[in-house]
Amino acid sequence: MKNFIPTGRRSITAINAARFMTRSASRGKQRVYYPYYHCKSTCGIRFQAEMVNALFERNLNQFVPKPGMAELFRTIICESYIENGGKSLTDQNRKTDQIAEQNDRKARVLELLINKSISGDEYQRIRKECENTIARCEAELKELTQQINEDLDIEGLADLAVDNLKNLSEFYATADSDIRRAIVSPIYPEK
Repeated sequence: MKNFIPTGRRSITAINAARFMTRSASRGKQRVYYPYYHCKSTCGIRFQAEMVNALFERNLNQFVPKPGMAELFRTIICESYIENGGKSLTDQNRKTDQIAEQNDRKARVLELLINKSISGDEYQRIRKECENTIARCEAELKELTQQINEDLDIEGLADLAVDNLKNLSEFYATADSDIRRAIVSPIYPEK
């Protein structure tokens, strides 16, 4: 029973009957199991599991990226992750800009106070607003920095995915049944 493609039922379609094939095993005269795939008894289609497994693994090679495409794949994954809220470097930059803007505002208000364009009470009110905004932005910036440090290592994961994709048939051949199902499911989602 080791020679089956452990992708679950309904992963292979019979040619004549347009039905999904099922995997089974028959016990021969020497009490050894012989795995095979079959449709239904009236269809009469049977394939040796070893042959089907070999063809399926060879078919996986069509999903291996061509030279140079793997690096493009990695870059696209990393950029998409960042654009869709992964490492929020843009949020971090935005908070830094807000802090600088509030510091500039405090300096301008101080100049207005020195030039006697505003009163001391107005200056104190605006300065307090700026300091509260700066404190809030600094707290948010600290939280974002901590989140980025704890966030996924997307570059490492993308490298691992690209390496596995480059060696998909070997990875599939050495994987356990759950990982094989995880590989087959996105490739053939309708089954």
